[in-house]
Amino acid sequence: MAHPGTGASASRTRAAVTSLVQLDQLPTSRSSVPVRVKSLKMLFALFIAVALFSAAGAAPQQRPPAPAQQDIPIIKQESKINDDGSFQWSYETGNGIAASEQGSLKNAGNPETEALSVQGQFSYTADDGTPIQLQYLADENGFQPQGAHLPTPPPTPEAILKALEWNAAHPEQDNEGGPAPPPPRAGR
Repeated sequence: MAHPGTGASASRTRAAVTSLVQLDQLPTSRSSVPVRVKSLKMLFALFIAVALFSAAGAAPQQRPPAPAQQDIPIIKQESKINDDGSFQWSYETGNGIAASEQGSLKNAGNPETEALSVQGQFSYTADDGTPIQLQYLADENGFQPQGAHLPTPPPTPEAILKALEWNAAHPEQDNEGGPAPPPPRAGR
């Protein structure tokens, strides 16, 4: 590995510095050349300082050693698969993580309506100390989680609720080509 200050890059830097120093020694009159030379020298010095700080920041940093990984014991673990395809499992660890799930096949033998129905839960403590607990159901209607930590949608605006009520009360007009809904009232 090349050391700083050696190699082609360092030679070009020395050449640039030498040419700037020679610019300073040029005979000048009362023109703006000395000001330009000083500005160039200051700009070059600033460039060198930025390059040095960038190089120092990009250098590998010494990190403290990672804490030794701690083995977490499994306190409880159960699993059962029945002949009909239904199942259940659960586990609990020494650091407070717990999970369980059970599932069965609904409408077995009927390909049009056959669906797996699974329900379960898990719990743990988040890094900030918040207890997290989630229950879920997964079936032909999709995955349906429930937990206090999950975000909830904002309330539906009243105008949307009214429009939904109107649509429900007038299903004959839901088809394309049906009569248009009544125009909005003036002043609203």
